Amino acid sequence: MIQRSFSQIAVAVIFLASLFAFVDCSPGSNNPVTDPPGASFTYTSARNFPVTILFTNTSISGAPGPSTFVWDFGDGGFSFIQNPSHMYQSAGTYLIKMIQTQSDGTKDTVIMALALTPNGPSGTSSRNATASFIYAIVNDSYTATFTNGSIDAQTYLWEFGDGTTSTSANSTVTKSYTAPGVYHARLTATGQGGVDTCGATISF
Repeated sequence: MIQRSFSQIAVAVIFLASLFAFVDCSPGSNNPVTDPPGASFTYTSARNFPVTILFTNTSISGAPGPSTFVWDFGDGGFSFIQNPSHMYQSAGTYLIKMIQTQSDGTKDTVIMALALTPNGPSGTSSRNATASFIYAIVNDSYTATFTNGSIDAQTYLWEFGDGTTSTSANSTVTKSYTAPGVYHARLTATGQGGVDTCGATISF
């Protein structure tokens, strides 16, 4: 019967744990403790000009405490209240942007192209991309495996910190470094609503 001391078992556990490092990266923090925000809104409107649009904020928050909001109505008008109204004097297509900021500083943006005509308003919305990834490294091989957790993005740019890049849209991307060192990896995610960047420092 083989017996091992507590100290031998502890050393083995520490050794195995040291082979892998896991870091979660999201906008504003390398170690997020809250869910990201979800900016969204609906609207109601009359058809006769000048038209007053009533905006209903349907954003969700993953952080404790209230979020703050910045509205850009596309005609030079702004608002900082949660559920604003805004008057448009003439027909046209207006690019409306609403930025939600959670109490932990993370942000989300939704953009709507709102077409106002005498027949009534219509609009299509797009969301700002949110860049996010986790990575695992194996210390003795200088290899990192990145798992892409971005949302609302169509294209990606990986910068691995050693001068090499990748535009892979795969859910996982593996990078082999040639030497030990400290590397600053960065992911830029681009969606219809905008661009977001997330970074992490990798040490071998």
